[in-house]
Amino acid sequence: MTPAIQPAVVPPAFTDLVSVESGKKALRIEIQEKPKPWWQRYRFLLAGALLLALALAVGIAWWFTVRPQRNPVTLAPPMPALLVLLTHPSGLSLGDSGTLDLEVTNQGTGALSGLKATVVFSQPLAVSLPVTGSTILDFGSMEVGEGKRRQLPFQLVQSGPLVFTLRLAPAGEQERVYGPHQIRFVPVPLLGTVVVLFIGILGGAGFLLWLLQKSMEQR
Repeated sequence: MTPAIQPAVVPPAFTDLVSVESGKKALRIEIQEKPKPWWQRYRFLLAGALLLALALAVGIAWWFTVRPQRNPVTLAPPMPALLVLLTHPSGLSLGDSGTLDLEVTNQGTGALSGLKATVVFSQPLAVSLPVTGSTILDFGSMEVGEGKRRQLPFQLVQSGPLVFTLRLAPAGEQERVYGPHQIRFVPVPLLGTVVVLFIGILGGAGFLLWLLQKSMEQR
């Protein structure tokens, strides 16, 4: 008479599949783990999506506050031979760094020589010029159809809107003026710098969480 087979007690923490043999018969025991809730299985993916959404929201806020804007420059008196485009931050916070980007194209019928542009700030002490130390942008000679680009980096060191005037003068010709033009002040210190760093950190954290979720799914 074959003795009765006693059920095997197997701790779930050690194995998922156990075979117990007794004589000529075998008993196969399968231990199934209770499925986790969906939010727990995808917790890293959800956290990453939340961080990426937050980074997107911060990026949208940056777009409407301090993003660069590009404007055509209308000179007085007019000078049809010059096409002038000015790019600058739409807003600045105390301590932020910015750049005045000036593009000039000679669309006249003759060459220009000695073209210079001078940026005149209404409050010179409101800005620091760590790179050039000068507000003069030298374009030199320009042939017909030629375009040149010059940049004036600066840092806002005083609170308040930044007001400036742009003066262009080809050699031997009357000076042309644009402005005064104003860049609005954003009352959040180092907003532009903080926003860029914040977006980078959130985006990187979200990507790492996504990679962690993928690695867990492959196990």
